[in-house]
Amino acid sequence: MKQFVRLLAAVGLLLVSVATYAQKGSFAVRLSLKSFDCLTKKMVVQVQVKANNADSTFLMGDANYRFRYSTQQLANPTIVSEENFSGNAPASQIAYQSQNLEGSTAGATNGIVSLNTIFAGRAGARQVTTDWTTVSCLSFDVLAITGCYTLAWQKDTDFPRTGMNEVIVTSATPFAYTTKNVASAKVFENLTVCADQFCQASKAKYGVRLSVKSFDCETKKVVLRVEVRAADAESAFLMGDANYRFNYSATLLTNPQIVSQEAFSSVAPASDNRYTAQNLTGSTENATSGVVSLNVKYSPTGTPTARQVTQAWTTVSCISMDYKGALTNPCFDLNWQTSTDFPKTGMNEVNISGNQYTLTDVATGVEYTKATLCPAQRCAGKVADLSLSKKRISAAQATVGSTAIFKLTVKNDGPDSATNVVVTDSLPVALKWLSSSPALTPAGQVVTWSIASIAPGDSVELTINTQVLAEGVHFNRAEVTASDQDDPDSTPNNNSLLEDDIAHACVSVPIKLCSNQEITVTVPSFFTNVRWFKGTTQVGTGNSINLSEAGAYSISADAGSCPAEGCCPIIIEAIDCCPPNLCIPLVVKKTKSAGKPI
Repeated sequence: MKQFVRLLAAVGLLLVSVATYAQKGSFAVRLSLKSFDCLTKKMVVQVQVKANNADSTFLMGDANYRFRYSTQQLANPTIVSEENFSGNAPASQIAYQSQNLEGSTAGATNGIVSLNTIFAGRAGARQVTTDWTTVSCLSFDVLAITGCYTLAWQKDTDFPRTGMNEVIVTSATPFAYTTKNVASAKVFENLTVCADQFCQASKAKYGVRLSVKSFDCETKKVVLRVEVRAADAESAFLMGDANYRFNYSATLLTNPQIVSQEAFSSVAPASDNRYTAQNLTGSTENATSGVVSLNVKYSPTGTPTARQVTQAWTTVSCISMDYKGALTNPCFDLNWQTSTDFPKTGMNEVNISGNQYTLTDVATGVEYTKATLCPAQRCAGKVADLSLSKKRISAAQATVGSTAIFKLTVKNDGPDSATNVVVTDSLPVALKWLSSSPALTPAGQVVTWSIASIAPGDSVELTINTQVLAEGVHFNRAEVTASDQDDPDSTPNNNSLLEDDIAHACVSVPIKLCSNQEITVTVPSFFTNVRWFKGTTQVGTGNSINLSEAGAYSISADAGSCPAEGCCPIIIEAIDCCPPNLCIPLVVKKTKSAGKPI
């Protein structure tokens, strides 16, 4: 195409003087306004072509469409949609290459757009008929929303000029062709756009509302409705682009997702192809706060129409979020970004005139209704009966330096799911933490697991591996310390031994005693009727006992009205505490000399 552009620029006058045209091809061109957006200051222009009459249709070859504009009013011409005579979508015609704007110029006061279409030399050239065909859509930045702008063709009497050639197929198989210049029909329809006509102040007024559609106390998913309406019957308008923005606490909510596009969207259930799919582009979140940015984009095809915003509330979209707080939390609000915030919630209306439309900013909203979410009220009455069991899965009798492994099982007997369950395992100083499953890092001797959810009837298993550091009986206690739901027979984190959400396990390492040593073993005063046994023989009663003889000792008692027993034996091993090769010290004194006492 570069060669073709140079040819038009260098010999444009010569092309005008050519007297013989292939067949009877004759073209007409026009510029038409597709859209004018007063909010973003963007104007989109359609470049169109047709055959002058039924006798002058032709197969489009290369073409160069040139027109002038004021660079003091318009700037930055850009191809936004290659409609025909292009290999790019939406045209997608393989007989042509991509369109370009090579050869366009922009001076201090005037510019020339040079839109180029290029025949690729393949079969499938498209016929130019007597109907107007859009070649391309070009956007301009509007520098001033006042006055009128005229876009005027470079005619066949100008230099450089608008021109094109037609494809004449000489052989279908193999494909062969020649090209000839197409005559101008002297039809060059310019375009004049007056911004004041499109950018008059809108009478539209809107209100927006957030409401809670649902809150799932088990999955902790909240779904919000984003709604819009006209402020009153006189301020109804056709919806164009829109940006709905609202704030939330990132310590309580996260992960906003569109779950249902209800209106002003090409996606079901809205299924309105006058709009594109909605998105959340521009949403932000940091450690403490977030902003949801819901975007609606108007993008009609053909003769423009749009959906009206009436005085009745219309749901635009449903957005889900993950709730991170406790189900016992009090109420909190989600508030709009209003006209006093930046960036703010805003939208524009569509103004339609025939096949053209413009977008005008809608006046500041007159209603911003917040959403209030109350987890404690919505999840009141939920019950999850949690129990905790614990057992040692390594040997009951260990040695210093060996490994002791414990398995915990958290079970939910329902009737509702348990959420945000926390299990805390407190290790004695004689047990050193090695690893856990699920993996975590302990805080000193305290190991804490957080479980997102346990369904009714389900259970979760946890394990902890420890190393034994000392002799004696070492107890490992764990308890359910938190849950969102009420438990009918226990209270999390109350340290009550009689509830089923606390559990113990132990490991025993033999205690080595010398013959002249003894140990004192004590149990808490909470236990009554305490009895001590060596083997099967009772050797004592009461809450403490002194032990010195080798053997295995056990204990039984009452805990309130419940029987209790020790889960690990107390093992005493007698050892010889005398040092090896013990020497007896002697004192030698001379008492007589020469038969006489000294």
